[in-house]
Amino acid sequence: MMKVLPSIIATIGLFGSTVVYGTPTWSSSAYYIANADDKSGMQWQTVASKHGRFSILMPAPVSKTSQEVGSHRTVTYNSVLPASNSNFTVSYTTYGEEYLRKHSRTKLLKESIHLAVSSLLGKVVKRQAVDVDGCEAIEFEFEGHSRSTTHTGQEAAADLHGIGRAVFANDTTYLLLCDTVGSAPETSCEKFISSFKILP
Repeated sequence: MMKVLPSIIATIGLFGSTVVYGTPTWSSSAYYIANADDKSGMQWQTVASKHGRFSILMPAPVSKTSQEVGSHRTVTYNSVLPASNSNFTVSYTTYGEEYLRKHSRTKLLKESIHLAVSSLLGKVVKRQAVDVDGCEAIEFEFEGHSRSTTHTGQEAAADLHGIGRAVFANDTTYLLLCDTVGSAPETSCEKFISSFKILP
């Protein structure tokens, strides 16, 4: 599996949203359940969406953004760990019936991966088809680049490495990304992605 950090801005920017750090957005469509810290001292929480019909473990705190374009609605949850330069992102996009009649599941999955990785100025270095709870999915590894501004105002660039999974269920595409700047993905990325569950 893989990792990412500035993907928070790039990936969320992909959907035209602004990330807000800090306290999670509480609503009737999502809930957050505090979980015990793991051995690394990282505090994990369960993020579940009634509308998105999924649950996943994410490091706290988690931010949420959403956007609607035509018949598509995209909701994104993001968590950043500055200490390890790691970024955890899960987003889901729902489609209208007419759009789904014109596009195959495989095409939607590949497009979501391409858009996300391209936004990170990256490339997919490995991919494979997998089954997730009986649903079509693609797991992939990617490499990209991150740009940020230092405290002196200079622009800095760094390589990032990550892993991801795209899943199609019902009328929805789910995209999970975990990346880290300057190093290979950590085991926390695997924990994040493997914890994803589709809810009835």
